[in-house]
Amino acid sequence: MSDTQGFNKEDWRVLVDAPLQVGATVLAVGPHGVKTTIHEVKAAKALVKHPGPYGAADELIKAISHEADRSKARLDTKRKMHAAPQKVADSLLEEVSRVPAVLAQRSAEEAAGVGAWLVDIADAVIASSTEPTEAERAMRDRVADLFS
Repeated sequence: MSDTQGFNKEDWRVLVDAPLQVGATVLAVGPHGVKTTIHEVKAAKALVKHPGPYGAADELIKAISHEADRSKARLDTKRKMHAAPQKVADSLLEEVSRVPAVLAQRSAEEAAGVGAWLVDIADAVIASSTEPTEAERAMRDRVADLFS
């Protein structure tokens, strides 16, 4: 059974922060007006709150999404958004790159499900953009590469 057990506090924080960091990573590299930003944030947030089915990872994702929806995770990600866009994206991606090692504590099926969910969050941000950029697609691919 998947739940938060088995993860130490630091590893759990890595997992909880990852969904919002993935969305912010893609968002950071695109040129956005207010309307586009709102749509992209809503798209990422919707997939965090209502992740859908990911097989063996469903329970773990549900626990992560519940915690990620709380204010501390949002506040931690917002604090990083004040630097130059590429620097923000690279910094967030560096943090997300810790997720595969944390997920190695779980079954391959669970790890694959969580990775797929995180890539889907990046895809949701791009899909909600009025004109996705090459930089956004490249950042999405960098996220996907972490979980392939």
